[in-house]
Amino acid sequence: RQFTLDALVSLHAQRPSLSILFVTHHLEELIPATNNVLLLSRGQVAFAGHPSESLRSERLSAAFGVPLEVRQDQQGWNWRVRIES
Repeated sequence: RQFTLDALVSLHAQRPSLSILFVTHHLEELIPATNNVLLLSRGQVAFAGHPSESLRSERLSAAFGVPLEVRQDQQGWNWRVRIES
């Protein structure tokens, strides 16, 4: 998995104008150059657009029906289930 991600990062560095379509269920697999995402929920488009607009905690929580916390840092995107007391 990491080999594939590293290859995509390298490919983008070599050919930045090349469009890459990458399908994943894991936010942490989004490469830093990701500039558009399409989020599906129950077979329907839930959100589409730039990751910073689409990959928000409230949007993913609504799409998946569980309270999620989404973060982006220097390592990339990640999420966790938010435990509400």
